[in-house]
Amino acid sequence: MEDASQASFPKRRSCARCIKAKVKCSVIQGRDICERCHRLNRDCEFGNVDLRRRRKTATRTERLEKRIEELAAQLAAQQNESLQPSNSTHTSSPEAAPAGMFTPPVSEDIDPATLGNAASSGEAFNQIYFLRKQQEAEGDVVDRGFITPTRAELLLEKYRTVKMPSFPFVIIPAGKTATDLRRESPFLFLAIMTVCLEDDIPLQGKIVDEIRSEISKRMILGDKRNLELLQGLLVHLGWYHYHFSPLGHQMYLLLNLARALIFELCLDRSPNANAEEQGILMEIKKKLALTHKVNEDDDVANGKRAVLGFYYVSSILCMCRKGLAMKFTPWLDECCRSLKERNQYPTDASIERFIKLRLLHQNISDTLLNDGQVECHSDSVLEMSQTAFQNELSTLEAGLPALSSVEQYALEVECLIIAVAIHEIALYTGQPSCAASIARTKSLSSLLRSSRALLNFCLRVPDDAIQHLSLATITMFWYAILVLAKVVLIPSAPGWDRETAKKEADLAGLGRAAKDKLTSVRLTQKQCPDSLDVWTYFCHVMRSMLIWNKKQEQPDKEDPVADGIRNASDALAIAKYNNDPCALVDQPTPPAAADCVTDPIGEEETARIAEVDTSPDMSQESWFQSPDEFLDDSLWQRVLDDFTLLPPAPFGGYPAGAFAPFGYP
Repeated sequence: MEDASQASFPKRRSCARCIKAKVKCSVIQGRDICERCHRLNRDCEFGNVDLRRRRKTATRTERLEKRIEELAAQLAAQQNESLQPSNSTHTSSPEAAPAGMFTPPVSEDIDPATLGNAASSGEAFNQIYFLRKQQEAEGDVVDRGFITPTRAELLLEKYRTVKMPSFPFVIIPAGKTATDLRRESPFLFLAIMTVCLEDDIPLQGKIVDEIRSEISKRMILGDKRNLELLQGLLVHLGWYHYHFSPLGHQMYLLLNLARALIFELCLDRSPNANAEEQGILMEIKKKLALTHKVNEDDDVANGKRAVLGFYYVSSILCMCRKGLAMKFTPWLDECCRSLKERNQYPTDASIERFIKLRLLHQNISDTLLNDGQVECHSDSVLEMSQTAFQNELSTLEAGLPALSSVEQYALEVECLIIAVAIHEIALYTGQPSCAASIARTKSLSSLLRSSRALLNFCLRVPDDAIQHLSLATITMFWYAILVLAKVVLIPSAPGWDRETAKKEADLAGLGRAAKDKLTSVRLTQKQCPDSLDVWTYFCHVMRSMLIWNKKQEQPDKEDPVADGIRNASDALAIAKYNNDPCALVDQPTPPAAADCVTDPIGEEETARIAEVDTSPDMSQESWFQSPDEFLDDSLWQRVLDDFTLLPPAPFGGYPAGAFAPFGYP
């Protein structure tokens, strides 16, 4: 009996003495004693293994799985009750519903992998699931009556006709209806509806809040990553000036969210046939057995358009922070080439034109405005570089065919802004004066003329086309105004006369024409009664620029501070220019000078514009304290002070200026 009990319990592999000494126990073969105890002539005892089992506690994952099963059972019971007749006496209890008969419905926005990740992260699963259920119960903008199905079809057709030509990176096929787009790509549908409501600002403001909510629910809380989200973000960024607010903006936040999607979907690099495919290309390969080859090609082409669209948007938004733009890679060049060869849509050929112009602009910045080498260019090198870039621009311009109006306007502005960039280096010099060399004097004159040419072209664009142009064109318009304002501030020197430059620039005339253009665009739209729209804000900035320009021409002669500044204007301006090339004599007008300056727009026009511009409730826009805010140059001076052109220093942050038209510091 004793032998049987001992046989039922396995013995330990080490004796008690070796365990106590914490040494290795080697048993002599064929004997029940270890080598150490045999050498020491000690008794060797091998105890029995303690088979006492500890109570196993449920892990957090098991508890979450149990909770999910309980929720599934409750939902199954509720669905069974809703399907049964009302006079039925049978009721299903949560306990009676088998857990295996029901799984929580997975929508397009939350895939099974997301549910698994949420379950492993705790209560986040419950938040994701019930938020999605609440969203389904509320419905989208069509279900809630913001947009009727008929109007949705008209807005989608507007996007194809007047929006898509100037931003050909998100294509909606002609055969796809708004109902199909709403079902297959709800976020992209929402973004397109928003950008096409530029003539209904109150409704557009309501729907843009829906976009922000969807971004947070899908990307942050729902951990969703797909091509539809990227396309929706690109459309939203492409016309972000509709939603611009002087109190703050989210352009660079949304830009980085789009950048994260590009990286996580592996759209920024070419798939390697010898390596394991990743991202969206891997997803497409998995569906190859279930879908047609054409569908695969369509998805890949949409991914290529999306990554090229991100390159275009990032280069536009980073014009004043040139080091932050996405670098052009051979894979992007391959994407352009393949889209052009396939020629699935007429706008695919335009993609290559937009990207080539952006690439030329980036090459100019990298060559001429490279941080730390701006002052190292000799006149001969500068002239050769500018001539080479000008020839390349002429070649691109000669290859532009006759296109639709909106697309032609966008491409023409792209060419004109490159002409500005070629001569932009004239604003940076380490010489005693900006006109110390003939090459830089010529560059300044060319910069002035090219900036005026861009502004004059924008003023000739019809009003109905301006409101449909993308953020890129609007950004270039303001960029040219700021560059022109910087040029007229350059002090006089041998070979350069400031007064002559002011007359040739005619900043006041351009400002009045631009203000009238913006006002006419604003008056064609349905205004929002409780906030300032972007066109009203642009009018305010332009009026402040006119006041600023008038004060520059008529300083207060009675102010001793202003007299002191004028008496030594050239010396101080040149000294400041040498110490800080980016701040070209950006001295604000002394406060006392405001009393003697008349409104350059005229008293009657001032009263009329002030009455119209201040009609919204200013209490909701604390940044605009009073109408007097627009009767001085402080607004434009802050815009000018925040505007810099040089690339950022290493580890520099993102633009943080709050007063520039698009937040440029």
